[in-house]
Amino acid sequence: MSIVIVGGNDRMATRYQDICKSFNHKSKVFTQLPADFENKIGTPDLMVVFTGTCSHKMLGVVKKNSQKNGVPVEHVHSSSVSALKQLLSDIKGKKLNLDSVLAFHGAATLLGVKCANLISFDRNEFTMSEYLSEFAEKLTDCGLCAKQLCKCRERTLVYIYNEKMLDAWLSMPKVRTFLAEYGYTSDMDTETMLGVLAGRITCGSFPHEIGAFLGYPIGDIRGFISNSGKNCLLCGYWKVYENEEKARQTFKAYDRCRCILFDRLKSGLDLFQAISKEENI
Repeated sequence: MSIVIVGGNDRMATRYQDICKSFNHKSKVFTQLPADFENKIGTPDLMVVFTGTCSHKMLGVVKKNSQKNGVPVEHVHSSSVSALKQLLSDIKGKKLNLDSVLAFHGAATLLGVKCANLISFDRNEFTMSEYLSEFAEKLTDCGLCAKQLCKCRERTLVYIYNEKMLDAWLSMPKVRTFLAEYGYTSDMDTETMLGVLAGRITCGSFPHEIGAFLGYPIGDIRGFISNSGKNCLLCGYWKVYENEEKARQTFKAYDRCRCILFDRLKSGLDLFQAISKEENI
């Protein structure tokens, strides 16, 4: 992650950079207002402001940059080394929590068994922004993508998918026929359809067709709609209305993926290392 530190003690500038480096972050430090400050900030992943030692003019530039480029800002009253370490430790802890949430809800997709998952995260803008950037950087070669579909003041909805598997699933005639009933035309590619889907999602409300983008059997999606979510044969990763035994075996496979990922996390790997690990599922 790239961090810009604004304010602080002149004599501690190098120490601030060393601390950031120890957490594997790149950093720039501005303890005083330089010429052309706005351009020198650039577009980092995070700006840290030591409010007790930062001038009003510098704060104004930080605020303008944040609003213009969507860069999140963390305000820290103390400019001590321990305060910076605590902030970066908190960020690291939040990343580990994101790893756990993503592994729990998205294991089958992350390990190549399912085409997609939709995951709801507690809203933490700078951590989520950094996390999705890291996801794209490290997992593109694995064929995995992540897309933010919706966010509100409390939650962020992130859609993770295996690009080839999703393309193949969405191109199946029965899936295309179903989606056509909801306005997804035959000339739409996957990215276009995901854009339409994102526009129909609001926090707490999902369009019926979302199940098709998660790889749910079309018969079960139609059963859910016609029964208003009631009278299912089995309730697991989705509500099942036909082929109960097949669904039961699928759920077991998804559970196994979850166990595998958590075993790898417990061994000391981060999520990206755990997903990339060469091992049969």
